[in-house]
Amino acid sequence: MKKTAIFLVISMLIMTMAGCAGKNENQESLDAGKKQSEEQQEEVSVDKNLLSVEIILPSDLAGDLSGFDKETYLSENPGMKDAEVLADGSLKLTMSRAKHEELMEEMRESVDEALNTLMTDEETSYIKDVRRSDDYRKVDVMVDREEYENAFDLSALTIMMSVAMYQVFEGNEFELMLRYLDESTEEVLDEMKLPEE
Repeated sequence: MKKTAIFLVISMLIMTMAGCAGKNENQESLDAGKKQSEEQQEEVSVDKNLLSVEIILPSDLAGDLSGFDKETYLSENPGMKDAEVLADGSLKLTMSRAKHEELMEEMRESVDEALNTLMTDEETSYIKDVRRSDDYRKVDVMVDREEYENAFDLSALTIMMSVAMYQVFEGNEFELMLRYLDESTEEVLDEMKLPEE
């Protein structure tokens, strides 16, 4: 029961964060004085073109851009073709497809590192192995059943946040099947499918 309640809270957090992250927004029609709805401001937009990729980071993720210098940013980030601060405070980045793939490789390494840390951290010592699909849409966490059932487990939050960010920057809608399995019997102890159907 405790685990189900935690999964529900985490589900709500992730759904709020991911929202409609896979949808592209038409920024050309944005008037300088007109504000986007809160939902639009919170999502990352990725548009893959033939030769380039455009990513729009909402102001919450982009941070304070008041001192942003386009030329400095572009010179410090080879592979970036353009960087523009939009009227709503979001940051529009245009990069080569090769630069986007490099960024995604770095994110893959970061997600894998987060998953590996769960197996080595003392606070999650009940996690024995983490298996994932190549696209991070399916993650199986192998656990010591007794320790897992007696733990206040928040590992799902780490997994979902990492996976959601990867999928959003890849330009996909967030989707995850997260299962916790007994390492000895492979019996499913808990599972969560996001978004919920």
